[in-house]
Amino acid sequence: KEICRSRIFRACGLEAEGPGTEGDAEKNCSKAQTVAYQKTSRRRLKRIRCNMEGKRLENKRRKEKENSGKEVDIRAEKKRILKHDWSQTRAEVSATLDVGFPLDSNQVTLECTDCQCSVTLPDGRQWQCELYAPVVAECTSLVQKSKKVVVKMVKQDPNIDWQQLEKVEGSPSLPSSDEELKDENPTVELVGPKYDYYESGANGDTVTVTLFVKSISKEALAVDFDERGFLVKFHTKNTNTEFLEQHGASEETTFTWRVNVKEAILPEECRYRLSPCKLELILKKKVPSRWSSLELAPPAKKIEPLPAPSNTWVPVSRNVQGRTPLSNVAPVHQLTNNVQPSVQPVTVLDSCAGDASTASAALSDPLSKKVINKLEPRLPPAPPALAPPVPAPPVVVARGYTGLDNLGNTCFMNAVLQCLANTREFRDYFLSATFQGELNRDNPLGMHGELAVAFAVLVSWLWSGKQRSFAPDRLKRLISIKASQFTGFAQHDAQEFMAFLLDGLHEDLNRIHNKPYVERVESNGRPDSVVADESWSNYKLRNDSIVVDLFQGQYKSTVICPKCHKVSISFDPFLYLTVPLPKRQRVFVVHFFALDPQSVPVKLRVRLNHDAKIQDLKEEIFKKTKVSPKNLRLLEVYNRRIYKVYGREESLVGVTPKDQIFAFEVLDRDVARERVVEVAVVQRALMPPLANTCSSCGKECVAEQDKLKRCTRCFRVGYCNRVCQTNHWQQHKSACKFCPELVGLPFVVSMPASQATYQNLCRLMEAHSRHSVNVFQPPVESSKRTLEAATAACTNEVADVNNQEVEIHADSVSQGAGDSSGAMFTVTSVSSENTDCKTDFILEDEGNEPLDFSGVIRLAMDWKNDQRQGNYVLVESKEVEYAMSEDDRNMSIYEEDGITLDQCLRLFTEPEVLDPQEAWYCPGCREHRQATKEFSLWRLPVVLVIQLKRFSFTRSIFRDKIDKMVDFPVYGLDMSPYYCGPGTSDGNPPIYDLFAVTNHHGGMLGGHYTAFARCIDPVDTRLSEIGWRLFDDSRVVDVSDPRVVTASAYMLFYRRRGVPFDLPTVAPRPLSSASRHVPVQSQKLVKDQENLLGQELASLSDSNNNRRVCESSDDSTMDDDDDDDMNGPD
Repeated sequence: KEICRSRIFRACGLEAEGPGTEGDAEKNCSKAQTVAYQKTSRRRLKRIRCNMEGKRLENKRRKEKENSGKEVDIRAEKKRILKHDWSQTRAEVSATLDVGFPLDSNQVTLECTDCQCSVTLPDGRQWQCELYAPVVAECTSLVQKSKKVVVKMVKQDPNIDWQQLEKVEGSPSLPSSDEELKDENPTVELVGPKYDYYESGANGDTVTVTLFVKSISKEALAVDFDERGFLVKFHTKNTNTEFLEQHGASEETTFTWRVNVKEAILPEECRYRLSPCKLELILKKKVPSRWSSLELAPPAKKIEPLPAPSNTWVPVSRNVQGRTPLSNVAPVHQLTNNVQPSVQPVTVLDSCAGDASTASAALSDPLSKKVINKLEPRLPPAPPALAPPVPAPPVVVARGYTGLDNLGNTCFMNAVLQCLANTREFRDYFLSATFQGELNRDNPLGMHGELAVAFAVLVSWLWSGKQRSFAPDRLKRLISIKASQFTGFAQHDAQEFMAFLLDGLHEDLNRIHNKPYVERVESNGRPDSVVADESWSNYKLRNDSIVVDLFQGQYKSTVICPKCHKVSISFDPFLYLTVPLPKRQRVFVVHFFALDPQSVPVKLRVRLNHDAKIQDLKEEIFKKTKVSPKNLRLLEVYNRRIYKVYGREESLVGVTPKDQIFAFEVLDRDVARERVVEVAVVQRALMPPLANTCSSCGKECVAEQDKLKRCTRCFRVGYCNRVCQTNHWQQHKSACKFCPELVGLPFVVSMPASQATYQNLCRLMEAHSRHSVNVFQPPVESSKRTLEAATAACTNEVADVNNQEVEIHADSVSQGAGDSSGAMFTVTSVSSENTDCKTDFILEDEGNEPLDFSGVIRLAMDWKNDQRQGNYVLVESKEVEYAMSEDDRNMSIYEEDGITLDQCLRLFTEPEVLDPQEAWYCPGCREHRQATKEFSLWRLPVVLVIQLKRFSFTRSIFRDKIDKMVDFPVYGLDMSPYYCGPGTSDGNPPIYDLFAVTNHHGGMLGGHYTAFARCIDPVDTRLSEIGWRLFDDSRVVDVSDPRVVTASAYMLFYRRRGVPFDLPTVAPRPLSSASRHVPVQSQKLVKDQENLLGQELASLSDSNNNRRVCESSDDSTMDDDDDDDMNGPD
């Protein structure tokens, strides 16, 4: 302390008087600090005086120049010479001066006061400005950038939005920081707007935030980035009436949205992009890392707990002595918006006292507020003067029209909560005193009743009518503690959230406290009814709650081994049904040719899944033609050549509607009883058609005597004379190669190996070829003529086909085809590219000896169409005449858009073969088998939840969404075709009526959840107590029945018709010996939950406390106790 004291005194220019006492040292230090502050203030005042003196001298010089007769205003001239621009952020203002050449910032003189700024350049040019608002002079800095100088000034009041850089004479003075202008535009701070974010970049160094607000005015948009977040200010146009009405604003209202991000960002590298429907903010991370959430979690605030009210909630015990019929519960329509239900206090003896507990009747109206007077043991009740009656606050909205705030991508949660809150029996259970007696605080699988209490509070707010919108932050926080995947504000699946929520509520309300061990029930040949009842009883021994009573059913699973045919039947519970959607289908056009060449070809239209395989296509062809799939050969034909030969396991994903698929029937080996020869055949014309245009000069041949002379090597091009041929040779020689021209269509021939003679082969080939070519043989036989020019090189000779005799060389035209004078074609072995094989294999007529097809890839049927040879034919391609059935003719080649819920349920109950990775262990074979599995419904629940499986995985990496329309009934869903359980007592079929729908709009990378819901009539589920409403986060509007059936439907909630459901009645019970020894932590948690629920429900009728005060008081009640006595739930 002495050393520090001496240093402070020396720094302030004072002399230490000695050690002194500790009090003297503190007093001297305080004195030294005061002196240091005074010296700093004097230095600042001196600097301001110097600046003012400089300004005074400058004004004096200016007046002297004006008096000397100068006609040009120097100050205005210097302003014109130094062009400037300016910009602002929330904290500072920047003025950019265009100097015109690079210079050193040390050569520039900067003078700045709170209201003025002056910059002087080395060449004498000067820029002065009287600022629009005060700045911090000491923080002014100068930055040189290329040929510009930037002056950065820090605002004294960051809340002032500068309209311009310079202050205009005569303009009204700016308000001080603690005053507001009366004519200032109103400002609305957005809390929980609809936004989305995702991380991108090579190292995840970029975050894109999308604010979903339509019609943002570009002129009034301002985005300020800093290291800890960003601030958005904007106006919206009158076209966005929905947004303006939601916030009670107008076009002149300024909306602000401030976000403090989780980690630091680089503000200079951040940018934004505006579109008509959204605003995108691209943030650059300072340190590349994965963010679990966008916003930085606010620090926990400790607030003193509110004094306990005189009427405090006390939970009722769990003993179940009977059930109260639902008819005793007052319907919602009896509670008008203007008349509040009467409050009937219920007196309950504290169970901890150990006395016999009795309770009066619970409140008859589940929708009204419940207040129970808690009587402390051996203490008299408080006098009436201490607890005056609280007047009921006015109803803000009709009951059932309260929305839920979007806390940041929590639309998935809001949609599910609204559907569950409109499940009538589920709602009445939490609005009554029943659930308190069934709270299971000892279940290690649950949350010690916290989740059930938070859900009850939420339902109470939603049906109170006291608020237009409610923030479910407490419920989200509790779920995030139990399930880490819901931490933060990322997008999640609504079905996943619903499954976790109902499972958590089930464990918190499970009536079974000591779960016994049960074994899995096997059928072992017993009747299904016996096995099903035993399985359900065993399940109820461990699981019994309101969730089981309402939502859970039982399905039957049948697995059959494909080898030993062992049948295994099991019965399992289900909470919801996930039904698959029919896969995307396409129509394939198949050209079918039968084994008999005399049969007429048939054009088939086959509808298959998008990812079907060749084997699936063969199965569909079999259904239409009765030809076994093993006797079908499938080819793809393109430009009269065989483009591809399909194998049975190949996929049809790459096949387009324009691709030509040909199916050929081949001889069955079992029918032939010997080896069968199969070979594909293409058709070719040996002599290409004569060209009628010169390939060199382009002259067209008109007269007979002017016919062109064709090239004797390739026979494809023609020339007027040798000059044209010589000029064109360099361009033509690379393509000068003999290649027969393809005609007709390829086909497949098959015959027994013992009958595969040359004559039989030619006979079959000629019969198959007539489907696609026309062949004409002239009656007059031409004489054989010879010409050696056929073998001459094209570079030396050009043959006149009209005047000279040409003999085609055997090697150039047909490679040894066993030529006979009467044959119209020759048979050549070719490669898969339809070119002549380089092997020595030659097909020759060997009489009755079968041909050797070893080494044959394909055969070419070469038609002799050269008019210079004998027995030539004229051949041309023709269109195949197909037959087509009426069903195929009427089938659309486009994909069907309509899908019904019945189709989805039918797919769910159809048998399927398990994948190899899901193989079933057969106890008979004692091996894993790809067994056949089939589902059917045995026990149907009161409330049936059906999830449409719109999301699917592709290649185990990418997830895709099916956006097809699924038509589902609003009333009268008949589950009889899919139900195999015992019949009902009244004999009526299981009919369901829709009461809620969860919708998903958009795709995988960005989407939004909404919900439709109605409150059903307690007697007839076809009637509505409250009609259909659209729940879009905080917005709730009425809709009609047809509008609920949309292509965005994701989860459907149905209520079974004609099945009454009675709420359980729980009476108080004495404290058991087991619960008398509850640990201190559990007792404290029980007390916290009781206080929480009492305060929350009491706040529903307290008009002086708003929602945020209520939530803060609850947080303080829970958090303070938790910090002192416990480390969190076990």
